[in-house]
Amino acid sequence: MHRVFLIEEILHQIVEGLVNTRHAGAPDLVSFALTSKVILELALDSIWYTLPNISPVVRCFPRESELQGIKDTSGNRVSTVFLRTTLTPQEWERVLYYSRRIRVLGNRFHENTHPILLETLKAAPQPLFPNLLSLKWPLPSSSHDDQGFLETFLSSRLSHLIFDSSNTGLAIATLQMVPRAPVQASLRTFKFRLTRNSDESYADILPAYRAFLRSVEYLEELDTCVHDHDTYIDIARLPNLWRLSADITTRLPCPSDLLSTVQSPFPRLQRLCLRINTVDLTLFSCFLQLARFDHLARISMEIPPFSKFMTSHRDPGEDFPGLVSTIAKQCSSEQLRRVRIVALLTGAFYNMFEEHPTIKPQDIAPLFKFKRMENFSLNVDWKLDFDNATLETIVSSWPHLCCLSLAPRCNSRPPRMTLKGLQVLRVCPNLDWFGSSFVDDVSSPDSYESIDKDNLPIIPSISSLDVGISEPTNYQNMAQYLAALFPNLRHIQYESGAPITYVPNPKWDGVKFLLNGGLEDADVIR
Repeated sequence: MHRVFLIEEILHQIVEGLVNTRHAGAPDLVSFALTSKVILELALDSIWYTLPNISPVVRCFPRESELQGIKDTSGNRVSTVFLRTTLTPQEWERVLYYSRRIRVLGNRFHENTHPILLETLKAAPQPLFPNLLSLKWPLPSSSHDDQGFLETFLSSRLSHLIFDSSNTGLAIATLQMVPRAPVQASLRTFKFRLTRNSDESYADILPAYRAFLRSVEYLEELDTCVHDHDTYIDIARLPNLWRLSADITTRLPCPSDLLSTVQSPFPRLQRLCLRINTVDLTLFSCFLQLARFDHLARISMEIPPFSKFMTSHRDPGEDFPGLVSTIAKQCSSEQLRRVRIVALLTGAFYNMFEEHPTIKPQDIAPLFKFKRMENFSLNVDWKLDFDNATLETIVSSWPHLCCLSLAPRCNSRPPRMTLKGLQVLRVCPNLDWFGSSFVDDVSSPDSYESIDKDNLPIIPSISSLDVGISEPTNYQNMAQYLAALFPNLRHIQYESGAPITYVPNPKWDGVKFLLNGGLEDADVIR
């Protein structure tokens, strides 16, 4: 073996390259691993790093006569599992040889997650997954009495835990187990999803959940549901929390003693994502009014398209100005850089009102105080009364703006903006922003020849472009036109289903094109 393979960094690069290579004829990682024991160890670490389920671990158990078919309720044989729960030390060592390499473990369903197998794993003389970093729990066959099985996975290095189940008993057991396990000091990310999302379900687990929140002082990322004010206070007290994703299910009251209860709420919170399943923007405002967010850099608020119900008989767009004012009041003008508001109504809710509110320039004016704004996205079901002057005011008010996305459903087209106004942007949301005349010029077969190319406004800052034209009539003209306007363009996305061919253009060497959201190798210009 060449001495170069003694350099561990080079071996890591080779293995990583083989893992990321997918095209036909690429060297096989397994074949490469068999050339040397040193390479074999690194290759095994890479292969076993992420597993969708524990099926590969099952295959490490000895294959002997203690194998039996397991039948489902219909009498069909669905799996074969290992029944012997007592293994020799040598057999356990073979299992551990592979299981200790696992870093990320999912809970994708597999037939071998049978209770008998789980009993076998629980009988291990030492932790089977000592280096596990991320776990999605529970496994499909787990139940509320599988506390010992959960402990099998709670390594002292576990930093990422996802709980996703409708089993209230198992949720309580999980919340009670984590604070007592070594994972308490290592856990950094916790995503808690109770599938049966109801006030009654969360009322049952609330004592265990609050005790959990008070014990994980090193937690940095939390994805959860906020049902009551006490849970809100416990989350606000987390000293190291910098990212919070929360489902809001009710309007939280604002007690007068909140500041005395939590002297410095959310001391390090930088990213906040709020979701509601009721069409009511005031729920966002109520959440934000409970505390100051002095370190917040990103905020996202979303009403999904299939929200369950409306809490009032008025269009929620009427509450938009109040929400913007609350953001401006509760967030620091020196920190906030990204704002995203999504409110998409279902057809039934959308058609309830004959007239929809119109968002005017003064409605977003309070946000102009955030001079470090880089990304502003507004995807709503209301009209935008923004003209070109308004858009240029936005650009001038936010000197660091690099992405601006306005997508109202009520408008036939997004607001238009001049080329001069777009010169400061690095990402152009849609070519429609240039106006219909620009679209016609790009699409027309004869228009490119008549354009004064020497006086074209060059926009060197834009490197990513969403064309947004369904069927342009002349792709060659479009390629030449866009190459002249955007000399640094490196990424283009089309919504067209038609095949696209371009004349070779040296300015676009290596530009990648996305067709209908998927990258195709044939659309990379060489």
